[in-house]
Amino acid sequence: METARLRAIARELIKVNGVVGVDLAELARAIGGFKELRLADGVELYREGATSDSMHVLLSGSVRVTTGPEQREVARIPAPAVIGHLGVLAGLRRSATLITEGPVLAASIDQRRLWELLQGGTPPGRSLRRLLLGSLSRMMHSANDQIASEVSRYGEIVAAAPPSASRPDRRPEPPTGEAHDDDPLPSSPPPGRGRARSIQDLENAFDADLLEEADQVSVVRTAADDRLRHRR
Repeated sequence: METARLRAIARELIKVNGVVGVDLAELARAIGGFKELRLADGVELYREGATSDSMHVLLSGSVRVTTGPEQREVARIPAPAVIGHLGVLAGLRRSATLITEGPVLAASIDQRRLWELLQGGTPPGRSLRRLLLGSLSRMMHSANDQIASEVSRYGEIVAAAPPSASRPDRRPEPPTGEAHDDDPLPSSPPPGRGRARSIQDLENAFDADLLEEADQVSVVRTAADDRLRHRR
């Protein structure tokens, strides 16, 4: 892809993700080093539950996002966009299925090459790190807003419901060894998890103020737990 086009895409990615301190030319150079893919309509880019072994930058076109047993469509993602990076960085499996909608041009990088680039200390790698952190921060903001909205909505529903003597004061503890929905999934980590031990592996490259965004999710979850506990 031509340099001018790559720079235009890099500029839009920086704007969409609200990232600061990213070198436009170096980010374009990083994306230009990815493998270019030309995909037809209806191609399954990711499958829900599969190993996260690569990330992509959508250069043109769009993908639709489906999830659940019935693969219900929940969103559409237009280019330019960064996709698949959370699973690769955190060693998580794909949380949804992504299917191309019309012809799509994408740039792909596998997990091994991504980590080499992020940890290599080169200008393109530093610019890409900042972009990915900005994208993760944006995702946390979105999750934060959704959690706060659900807490508020649930509180209104509970407040409107008649009191019930059958509501326990607290959730009973499950017997030792019995799985419940708060337990971590009992599965072995996907291949490559060892390379992505923690996002803290990249702490020297990340802005401290952006890393603080991660704390907001735990703050909202704590508020949600407290509110639910008082409603029971």
